[in-house]
Amino acid sequence: MPFPIEEKYIEETEKKLDVKFPDSYKQNMKSINGGEIENEDIHWIFYPFFDKSSKKRIYNEI
Repeated sequence: MPFPIEEKYIEETEKKLDVKFPDSYKQNMKSINGGEIENEDIHWIFYPFFDKSSKKRIYNEI
């Protein structure tokens, strides 16, 4: 299960991908960092941002 994530890792990903994520998306990901949304028509998977702040978090994301 993903951990909450610091904004600096989201910003790192934005720079690497040369994108700007919406603020609402970043706020949500900072608290849950991943998850799924599903209904009859769609199934979205939100992959967590890579968090290298500790060995435990790196291990859980591999």
